[in-house]
Amino acid sequence: MNNAYASYTFQFFLDSMEALGLTKVDLWGGVQHFDPYCADAGVHQEHSAEIGGAGLVCYGVHP
Repeated sequence: MNNAYASYTFQFFLDSMEALGLTKVDLWGGVQHFDPYCADAGVHQEHSAEIGGAGLVCYGVHP
């Protein structure tokens, strides 16, 4: 789950999940990576593309 990586970039989180051999991730929908109050749709689309590009599947986004 990405909330353990709050002090790191989203890309570092994705790279770490890939290095661990994980294929599914659980995302925390808050600061820092997915703050719905500070990010527009483009930011969320960019993160979706990064997730898919890393070969991961997001199975849960928590509010």
